[in-house]
Amino acid sequence: MTDKMVHAGRRKARKSDGVDGSRVDGERFDWLLAKASTLIASQGFHHTSMREVSRATGYSLAGLYHYFESKEDLLFQIQDRFFLRLVQEQEEICARRASVQERFRALIENHLAFFARHADELKVCTYEMHAPFERVAATRKRYYRLMADVVRELVGGASGRAADLRVRHQTMFVFGALNWIFMWYDARKDGSPAHLAEELSRFILNGLARTSGSRRGEARKPR
Repeated sequence: MTDKMVHAGRRKARKSDGVDGSRVDGERFDWLLAKASTLIASQGFHHTSMREVSRATGYSLAGLYHYFESKEDLLFQIQDRFFLRLVQEQEEICARRASVQERFRALIENHLAFFARHADELKVCTYEMHAPFERVAATRKRYYRLMADVVRELVGGASGRAADLRVRHQTMFVFGALNWIFMWYDARKDGSPAHLAEELSRFILNGLARTSGSRRGEARKPR
């Protein structure tokens, strides 16, 4: 689905986005997305019908189509709203006057805290990552660039093809650790997102520091 195909759905949802100044409408729309995300996360997007979303939310089909043009538009709204909020929060962190280590840890903690509040949305976004929504893809790229810039700063800001590839790999390693946390995270066993962020930040930062500091010696072989 291209962005043109969801314009109508976005126009219908615009009132629920708070543009008309109605806090109640915005909260209702968020509630709808959360309930739909829970259903889709439990049984998959392709196995979920709008009629099932209707039953889960208590909205009639006509009521749902007031907010969403189609089931695909529903998926778009979940991903678009979810990622945009996360990226906006992360951009605010990157704009802080703080050391790169402090900014990196704050990015990790906020990412984990955000996903802890929106676990079902995370599952939907992860499982349906390749849905062809141009605007969502652009937001993902914004987030990638944010994290990649911080990673590059952490490993020394080197340039060139080899350095760029190393930054890309290390950035994707970070996202790999973050985006699959819902597969095992249990707040009762694993503690708060802040505690987990501290552990994960130390783990990643130590690895990045060792990687950047040891590459000069990689060519050396034990005698």
